[in-house]
Amino acid sequence: MLPLLYAGTDGTIRGQIKDIDGEPLPGAQVFIQEMSLGAVADINGNYLILNIPVGTYDVTVMMMGYQKQTIQGCRSNNGSNSVA
Repeated sequence: MLPLLYAGTDGTIRGQIKDIDGEPLPGAQVFIQEMSLGAVADINGNYLILNIPVGTYDVTVMMMGYQKQTIQGCRSNNGSNSVA
């Protein structure tokens, strides 16, 4: 019997959300619309989206009182992190 090895096909996108003055924005919503995946920024503005298939995605950030922004071309690579 031969052992089977499976390479992971999922990646991660992580980053930090800050306002124009460089202050973190806790509670900001970060999501990849086409994947229906997302996260909410922690108290320091950090977010982490796990188990994303390898590829390039547009990441959207929303928070009440701020203009919605989309960062285009964020890559999720196999076995590594992409920072948006």
